[in-house]
Amino acid sequence: MELGDDCAFLSLDSAEQKLVVTTDVGPKPLAWALGYESYRTWGWYTVLANASDLAAAGASPVALTTSVEAPADMPVKEFEEYFEGLDAACTAFSLKNAGGNIRVAPRFACHGTAIGTIPQSEQVGRSTCQPGDKIVSIGRNGYFIASYLKASRLGNIDLLSSAERDAVVRPEPQIRQMQILRRARVLSSATDNSDGVMGSLWNIIERSNVGIELWLDDSQIPDCVHREATQHDLDPKNLFLFWGDWQIIASVKEARLDEFKGVIKQEGIDATIIGVAVPGEKGVWGIEAGMRNRLSVLRNENFVDRSFNENPISHIDYLLKTSLYETEK
Repeated sequence: MELGDDCAFLSLDSAEQKLVVTTDVGPKPLAWALGYESYRTWGWYTVLANASDLAAAGASPVALTTSVEAPADMPVKEFEEYFEGLDAACTAFSLKNAGGNIRVAPRFACHGTAIGTIPQSEQVGRSTCQPGDKIVSIGRNGYFIASYLKASRLGNIDLLSSAERDAVVRPEPQIRQMQILRRARVLSSATDNSDGVMGSLWNIIERSNVGIELWLDDSQIPDCVHREATQHDLDPKNLFLFWGDWQIIASVKEARLDEFKGVIKQEGIDATIIGVAVPGEKGVWGIEAGMRNRLSVLRNENFVDRSFNENPISHIDYLLKTSLYETEK
């Protein structure tokens, strides 16, 4: 078994299926920074983070176990709300809530382990992207952070539209979409976007030993992202490459691109071609206005002061206000 993918793939004796296993933290939702301190949403996110890893593998969800820590004086109602949100997400994402462990601790924290299955011959990981393969984003780009910034500007998350509010409070993983694409055998690699698109690209780069040219065409950026970037005097490309939409960053086999386009059209899958894998030096280069320039590695980093877990606001400022380019164009 190799390490380094979103999930572990475990072969079973005399079985046509592989077990797909992942463990992830239940992150505190960014909605809390807006004053929307909902433990129900935190429960939803615990499932979401793990289900998104299963989605990256194209797996069929089976079950989720959790380990939850809480202070002794935590109100019972809040504790119940957490598990209500967790149960709701398990139902929505076709995962059986298989229980787990609860213990007392100084502060609330939670982790999940999700289990899924895939056919033996249909494993999708990070290590098989080839030069010439197109880089695609499966799901929306920038919608989560644009909705968050709009709520911050308006001063109340309840002033968002229902779709914008759901993007912040109840985002969904790309499970159905990735199962379809896995069965079509059009993808050469995939990873979920939980730390920023640049982080996802580097997941593929490091495992597949390729470079990536990223097409930074303003026409691919949604209007809502452009509008909110203008309101906050930000580069819309920083929003486009942010995390929070729980999309999958994948590569499409060069010879199967037309088939990929046909599948996403027929199945109503939201996907955008954002670049191409190239041979040679590892790295990401932005292609913009006919120029090719190396991009900075803007992503969530653990064990630093500006990580999301340590300081969410500082982390957001860093990702949204730092130049995408290693040196100014």
